[in-house]
Amino acid sequence: MPNIREMQTRLSQWATDHPGESYRDLWNLICSPAWLEEAYSRIKGNTGANTPGIDRETRVTWDEHLSDRIELLRRELLDGSYQPQPCRRVYIPKKDGKKRPLGIPAIRDRVVQEAIRLAIEPIYEADFLNYSFGFRPKRATHDAAAWVRCWMMANKRMRYVIEGDIKAYFDTIHHQKLMSLLRRRIKDKHVLEVIWRFLKAGIMHEGQFAETSQGTPQGGVISPLLANIYLHELDRYLHERFLGSPCKDKTKRRRQGGYNIGYVRYADDFVVFCNGGIKDVEQLKDDIAAFLWDELHLTLSPEKTLVTHVTKGFDFLGFQFFLGKDGLGLMKPKVRIPFSRIEAVKEKIKRITAKNQFYMDEATILRNLNSLLRGWGNYYVHVPASKTFGTVDYYAYWRLVGWFRRKHNWSTAQVMKHRQNRVRDDLRLSAQWNDKDGNYRSIRLFYLARDVKRREANGRKIPNPYLPVPPDMNGKSKWKAGCAETCMSGLGGGMEKPATER
Repeated sequence: MPNIREMQTRLSQWATDHPGESYRDLWNLICSPAWLEEAYSRIKGNTGANTPGIDRETRVTWDEHLSDRIELLRRELLDGSYQPQPCRRVYIPKKDGKKRPLGIPAIRDRVVQEAIRLAIEPIYEADFLNYSFGFRPKRATHDAAAWVRCWMMANKRMRYVIEGDIKAYFDTIHHQKLMSLLRRRIKDKHVLEVIWRFLKAGIMHEGQFAETSQGTPQGGVISPLLANIYLHELDRYLHERFLGSPCKDKTKRRRQGGYNIGYVRYADDFVVFCNGGIKDVEQLKDDIAAFLWDELHLTLSPEKTLVTHVTKGFDFLGFQFFLGKDGLGLMKPKVRIPFSRIEAVKEKIKRITAKNQFYMDEATILRNLNSLLRGWGNYYVHVPASKTFGTVDYYAYWRLVGWFRRKHNWSTAQVMKHRQNRVRDDLRLSAQWNDKDGNYRSIRLFYLARDVKRREANGRKIPNPYLPVPPDMNGKSKWKAGCAETCMSGLGGGMEKPATER
């Protein structure tokens, strides 16, 4: 059989060439040994590979007799005896003090889910629109943030934004509706039957079994893709009503007193921009809520779904966007780090350098601290935040000084003498030690203000990652030449030169 990547390219090319047809023969591909082995290798590389399901098996136990386990799983799939096990329920804390429920499938079920995902994701990538970014290959939060800034540009006059929040989205996905959406593209009854079994597998928590009448468990390998397939209907609704119209129709709509919109979605979080009046925006919000309820059986949270003027700013994906004046007095989209995110990273720094961490060696504390600061800084690498970075650096520096003082019962002067670099203009705290071979080693505290090199968030065209990249879509185009065109067309294929919306 062809290699995995080549087969995915064929699937996506077929789906692109036949947009209204469904695929009927995927099962033999999914059940092939090479496909299942590839699925396991990807599962094995995930950070949660050692997190067991209800059978308590992990990557380590699977590696012992891998070929036998793959063959047994393959036979169960082919003879129809395969039955997913219930997911193990765990809870993780949320920022608001509540807990988020996760469903951890058994590793054998994760392998099957990954095998199905490898087969159907290339098909749906041919259908998905360019407005969605979450849980899709070659797309990230920075791409979504760049699109948000595109819609906020002054010439589009998008003055109001709807901050969409779907109440308990993953827990309220309607199973029958989801299956009907899947049947539009997938007619292989074996694939659909296994997905249905996953949805109905149930949850096991503290020895108690609970049926799942709706929702997809967060933690399942295939759940993000199913969630995107479900909310793709919202993308299509807004595209057909507003975003997919030719530029001349958008201009005509504005001249007749109507309005146009901009739209960005990341998983179940979305923002909708509007260049109409406040009554138009309120009506649009009601229309979206009605569509979600009538067509997808979903509910917009009335408390969290807000209508905001762009000059006041709004939070999205950990960034705060607002429209403000530049040095020349012109209005332009701006972005900054929300205060809540600054307090959150300070709280994490405080936990790393707490009193109960005295048993840790200095190098481990510095590695943990550097890992946190480096990841946080790289997430905000496109934000002009030198003052904020300096504030976090100052806090991390003195928290680490306090940790050194308490661990060694030193004064501040002794900490500076023994743990501060003597290099001019770079007086960083550091830890030194000799490794098992007697070699001198050291590690220095990461400084956000110095070590994070800010980069401009240039927009880029994002073609279908499963198809060969066209010569004119090399991913290096600047914002106006690249992303602005795709913003107006909404499709990953043919681009249309945008006209300024009035």
